[in-house]
Amino acid sequence: MRILLYSVFSLFLLTACATSYQSSGLMGGYQEKQISSDVILVSFKGNGLTSIQKTYSYAMKRAAEVTLKNGYSYFEVVDHRNYFEPQTSYTTSGEFTTDFPISEVKIKMLKTKTAKAYDANKVFAKVND
Repeated sequence: MRILLYSVFSLFLLTACATSYQSSGLMGGYQEKQISSDVILVSFKGNGLTSIQKTYSYAMKRAAEVTLKNGYSYFEVVDHRNYFEPQTSYTTSGEFTTDFPISEVKIKMLKTKTAKAYDANKVFAKVND
């Protein structure tokens, strides 16, 4: 019985909060892949308590942050997709599957503003943790 309680308590601690804005880890987070000198694929994976809207917001925030870190001021979203990745967990009382939301945005970083460009400073400042 004690083992069951510890398992349930541990599981509760791991899933008690939605994923915060952070580098990719056990509970999700952002990561990016350089496609070319000015094109980057940014992704954000949430946990079972994170909404798809929040993962998209965090992906956009990371896109803005990467844009600024690379010396650019603007970025265009070239492509994006939102989807869910099922993740199965096993406990002493059985198994359960939770859908983890993932948002990906492929961006092209720009020095000057275009009609479709986002201002990286504004996007970064707008998205709250």
